[in-house]
Amino acid sequence: MSNEFKFYIYLSEEIENLSILKKMLSLISKENIELVRKQHVFEVHGASVDGFNKIAVSIKPLLSDLKIDKLAFIITPSYYDEFLSFIDVNESKVYNLYDIILEKFYNQSLNIRLLTSIFDKIPDELLQTVYNYIKCNQSIAKTSDLMFTHRNTINYRINKFINMTNINVREINNSMFVYFVISLINVRKWCLWELQILFMKKLKER
Repeated sequence: MSNEFKFYIYLSEEIENLSILKKMLSLISKENIELVRKQHVFEVHGASVDGFNKIAVSIKPLLSDLKIDKLAFIITPSYYDEFLSFIDVNESKVYNLYDIILEKFYNQSLNIRLLTSIFDKIPDELLQTVYNYIKCNQSIAKTSDLMFTHRNTINYRINKFINMTNINVREINNSMFVYFVISLINVRKWCLWELQILFMKKLKER
């Protein structure tokens, strides 16, 4: 896979001989596939984008050959291993982690603190620049005008964010996910700020 993403396989049941699955995946993708257990899933090593696409369309034959009830493929950003804790598989299909997180959000089962912590080490200046860049339809010129900041500085910050996170915000799916997470971060900050103001008012009333 591209170094921007990791590729995982979820199995509903343990397979006695994992080498059989590796051989099957290698035959389908025509690549040398290795499987490494990570928590409740297997991380797939050695699969290119083309190889992954070949494997992803082979879910039904694999289910039949392996004689298991559920088999799913999950694509996640390579930036943060804690993404694995969000993986929750309900059916046999290809999952994009972004879709899983949005579904959890709508179902009110998303751990927002854990999700927003993925950018804890990213400077706020970079986060807000990327947030405004996405908000401005990924226009450097409009972001520059909005933030009263030189275009080269905006471009530098965006590139630095991409280098630090390995998440390319110039790609639409990535950008929407990042915008969603930073929005949650901003809401949490706003709520804390409001609580601080309320607390100070209460102190003054005493």
